[in-house]
Amino acid sequence: MPLLVRVARFNVFVCLGVFWTFASILLVIATLVGNAPAQTAAQAAAPAANSDPSYVALRNGALSGDAVSVSNFELKREAGTFRLHSGTVCFVAPVEGKVTGAVFTGDGDFVLDPPSDSERKSLKLLTKEDAFSEKFDRMVLRFTDSTYDDIKKAGKPGAGGCDGGP
Repeated sequence: MPLLVRVARFNVFVCLGVFWTFASILLVIATLVGNAPAQTAAQAAAPAANSDPSYVALRNGALSGDAVSVSNFELKREAGTFRLHSGTVCFVAPVEGKVTGAVFTGDGDFVLDPPSDSERKSLKLLTKEDAFSEKFDRMVLRFTDSTYDDIKKAGKPGAGGCDGGP
């Protein structure tokens, strides 16, 4: 009989433990729900995601009308070289005084010269060619370096229009 009493007491302790655990959880939930309007008000006061004016200007970058005509211009970056044989480069409007993009239309190609032997072997395995070269008639560039100045120096004032079309 004492065994049954101990078991009964144990069950009572277990039931009380479960009760207090459940009550604690309800208290935490009630506290969170009680603070929810304050968090919502704080979130409403914060600016909307992706609403920074500089970010929006970069994301929506429209052509500025600033353009140059290029002929036999090479733009080398790392292991790649963009060769603009002939065409027009139209620049996007500056954001905070800096031009960060351009659109090229004309005749060009891109050549990749991997710097290491293992990269050359890997490229050959993937492309079945000794060199990687791609011709194009349109290209969009985004940059944060001296690319704008490099293209402006190499080009002549653009005769073609920059209408932002396809």
